[in-house]
Amino acid sequence: MWVTLLLWALSAPSPQTLIYYNARAALREGRAEEALKLWLLRNTLAAERGLVSAHDGDLRSTTWAALGVLGLCPDGLTRDDLSHGGAGLWPIAAHNIIARAHRSPPPPSAPDLFSAFDYGRQQRGVSLHDVLDLEELRAVRFQRGGCWLATRLLIETRQRPWAELRDKAVTARLLRYLLRGAARTIDPARVRGGAVLKARVFDLNVRLLDIKARQARREAQQARWALKRAGLPAPPSGPPPIDPDTEDGQLLTEALSWPATAWMDLSPARRQALFAQAIAQGAEPSPALLLGVIDRLIERRAGVELHSWLAYLGVDPARRRQAWAGERGRRLLTLDGESGFRGRGVIALHRGIDHLGAGARGEALRDLAHALRWSEGGLAGEATRDLSRRWLSFVAAQVRVDDALLAALQAIAPRGDLNAILEDQLWHAAFAADAESFERCAAARRGRGALGRRLEALRPLSRGDAEGFLSALIARRSEAPSDAAQLIRRFVERLQAQDRQTRARYAPTLRAMSDLLIGGEGREAELRAQIEDTLSGLGLGEAAARAATPTRAVFVGSLRLAPSDLPPWPFQIAEVDTPSVFTPLTLRPEAWRGHDGAWILGWRIVD
Repeated sequence: MWVTLLLWALSAPSPQTLIYYNARAALREGRAEEALKLWLLRNTLAAERGLVSAHDGDLRSTTWAALGVLGLCPDGLTRDDLSHGGAGLWPIAAHNIIARAHRSPPPPSAPDLFSAFDYGRQQRGVSLHDVLDLEELRAVRFQRGGCWLATRLLIETRQRPWAELRDKAVTARLLRYLLRGAARTIDPARVRGGAVLKARVFDLNVRLLDIKARQARREAQQARWALKRAGLPAPPSGPPPIDPDTEDGQLLTEALSWPATAWMDLSPARRQALFAQAIAQGAEPSPALLLGVIDRLIERRAGVELHSWLAYLGVDPARRRQAWAGERGRRLLTLDGESGFRGRGVIALHRGIDHLGAGARGEALRDLAHALRWSEGGLAGEATRDLSRRWLSFVAAQVRVDDALLAALQAIAPRGDLNAILEDQLWHAAFAADAESFERCAAARRGRGALGRRLEALRPLSRGDAEGFLSALIARRSEAPSDAAQLIRRFVERLQAQDRQTRARYAPTLRAMSDLLIGGEGREAELRAQIEDTLSGLGLGEAAARAATPTRAVFVGSLRLAPSDLPPWPFQIAEVDTPSVFTPLTLRPEAWRGHDGAWILGWRIVD
């Protein structure tokens, strides 16, 4: 027992180390003031015992990061350089302090400390290298005050020392100077997210160029007015392109080689804006980068942003298929409306067609039914709904209609589309003279009306009695010519959706219908021409049939599709405004295992 207690005592962290751990935890949880108080407590212990923890350099980095969160002055605080065990975060913290000062009103004037004695309240100013007693540590408060940081930086960047931080050009130069310095000071082994610094420098360069361009436009406008008054032509104007050999041009080229994790360190708006600018330079992103970002957006359930990144896959079917196929496609289908993703119907449609090509009819039926259900309110909703229903009918037509198939259709098909799917099966069973399937579908339909009348007209066909069908059609034409013409039109359109053998078998019926329409005008004449097109197409090969009737339907297998009736891919790249460059960055404490398996207490830079 004594040995156990001795080992525990030897392994227990020292008070200084506990201060360090708690300071990191406080900063990670958004309690920056508590992290500063812990630094002041560290000063007290160092003064009393003359000891600091082995992590004192990173505790200094934590203090710098906390100052950046609060926008407080770091005057007098030693920099957290690598030579002192720090992570080299001070330029980023200074960047955050300047960014907050640019957006905040001037600090309040310092209180009159001596007049506080009249009210029995003693006050004094403290700094981060002061030693406070316990009562002072409990009562200490932090507020913005006068600071020499901006003045020193203005001198280092060769700007006027009295320049105002509210001047966007002045502040942008300071921020750019600090971020460029941060790229040299941070410890790459302990700090992740360096791509954020490069992206922000790029945005600052663009902003400075924009400020300069606005000033140039004002001066050019004045020059044009002077030239106009002198009767001389004005020079052309326009923004110059980004030179690929400049810092900005090189960044745009380099950015497309970053891993997806680096892109995800950027904010959504900055990520999309930078990627759009890189693409505009003519560079081609790798599929691995696009799919990597898509995977991480799925994990974050960032459905709205996914629309843009799916659009970047372009028109290549093989590249698009990598998004909807396999596990990635299945995960896309889990993004509901709360995620903002509106492409589930489109993804399900592509997956259903893929399953059909692989011979997996069960999976095809499931995904096509989902596409039909999710088409409402989704992207390309009407096109997805129409095509999904037709593909669903085609899949169902590949097998004999039995009770199991009907039960599956009733379970997966939306209520409003079930009758339309059943009608497809009724026509297919009628043309195939499959009376059993026909009657089974007829019994499963819901409601009455026009479908019921067509059902009665088709019943002779389902029994193989084409002559009985024609006799009833002739009788109907004498009683209700418009109804008969409508039935003929549906017959021709449905027959065009059948395979070549079925169409050839009903050629005599088509000729009889054509004879029945002789002398008709208007729509009946058009219908007769459509019948003649169908009959003439029976003697042609598939390619010749397409060329002969370019405005008519063509066939894929036995499914009728229009020439442009391809599965939709309606995702579009969103137009986003580049976010403000005058916003602080986030320095987030993180821990991960190194190559040797040991824990690394590091940092991540987040936009």
